[in-house]
Amino acid sequence: MKRCVFLSLSLLMAVFIFVGCNNSAPSDETVEELFDISLNKILLYAMYPYDYAIEKEFTDVEISEEPFDYNGYQNLYSTNLDYNEFVNKYREFFTADMLKSFLAFFYNIDGYLCINYTPDEVYDVEIDNIVISYDDFNGEVYKYSVTYNYSKNGDIIRECVGDLYIIEENNGYKISSSSVLNDLLMFTKS
Repeated sequence: MKRCVFLSLSLLMAVFIFVGCNNSAPSDETVEELFDISLNKILLYAMYPYDYAIEKEFTDVEISEEPFDYNGYQNLYSTNLDYNEFVNKYREFFTADMLKSFLAFFYNIDGYLCINYTPDEVYDVEIDNIVISYDDFNGEVYKYSVTYNYSKNGDIIRECVGDLYIIEENNGYKISSSSVLNDLLMFTKS
């Protein structure tokens, strides 16, 4: 009996070690590419009116010329873009939590994307001197530190340090959360 318990525990330990050893962090190139793509997507919406950004990302989108109010939301513009198509495009890069933060600026009304924006609103936002460093893996999430300069209208506002969390999902990597990207989302229309 002791021998059977010992063998079972040994086998379990070997499986645990084997599985643990196979959790290798995504390559630096993968992390940088995922961060750059996500950053560019968010900067597109941060720097330009939503109508311009949506038309850059999707083809044949029509946006209403007149705003309307809906359930307490003012100055909404309807589009002919299926809301789920919009969501699925960004689901490629973000997990549910990060996607939820991004989608907070858009509205699903009767299955179509609606946006709130001020026409001709353009910001000169820049993130540069980006350095991404691996920190830790907790068994599910890879944590990175990100340092960067944050500029607005050509002036460096601050040098920043943020975080980036990446998970493996559906045989690919996605951003789970990021203080850098969340800061940009909050800036988007503030």
